[in-house]
Amino acid sequence: MTSELRVDELKNTSGISSFTIDSDGSMKLTSNKIKNSSGVTSFTLESDGVINYTQPLQQNGSTIIQWIELTPASVEWSWSGGVNSSAKTLSPTSIPSTARYLLADVFVTADTSDHQNIVLGRTSSDATAAQNWVNTRGQQPSTIFSSAIASRQAITLTYNGEADNYSPNYGMWYSSQVVPCAGRTVYFSNYGNSGSNGWVYVRVRAYSY
Repeated sequence: MTSELRVDELKNTSGISSFTIDSDGSMKLTSNKIKNSSGVTSFTLESDGVINYTQPLQQNGSTIIQWIELTPASVEWSWSGGVNSSAKTLSPTSIPSTARYLLADVFVTADTSDHQNIVLGRTSSDATAAQNWVNTRGQQPSTIFSSAIASRQAITLTYNGEADNYSPNYGMWYSSQVVPCAGRTVYFSNYGNSGSNGWVYVRVRAYSY
């Protein structure tokens, strides 16, 4: 025994159609909004067929990184000597408070040949000064690094100098960095600084929840 249900239109209890089934079997939504049980709109269907998500996408409860393009904007700040976990506010102002990652281009310049690691992290503890380089060539990193390094939500950018026998004369770009953030806020440190002065310039191009 087999059962078969055939419909060409689905309506709610008020008689309003939610979708129709065309003769070719395709389903056509007649409402341009999909809501959850609390009435919050999850996405809308635009007149040109574009699906416009109004909430972050998740997989198994975890938010998926998804870039939302911004009109690029830049900020810069200077340092004098070593800095330990200093809060910085990035632009543009359209970065939402719920942003968790930024897609950014970072430029760094220092006034002397000074090996240091630029850290940009989501929280103060993510950028706290901690050794993040080896002392001699070929050392096993985990035997030298601070234990805090392994669990950081941060990026680390090496600015070469001193015993590297090389240091940028015209500065250094680090393009398309995925920077953990808390809205517009990131925390900056330059552990390993040996007294140089310099600048960090950050251009933000997109964000993700």
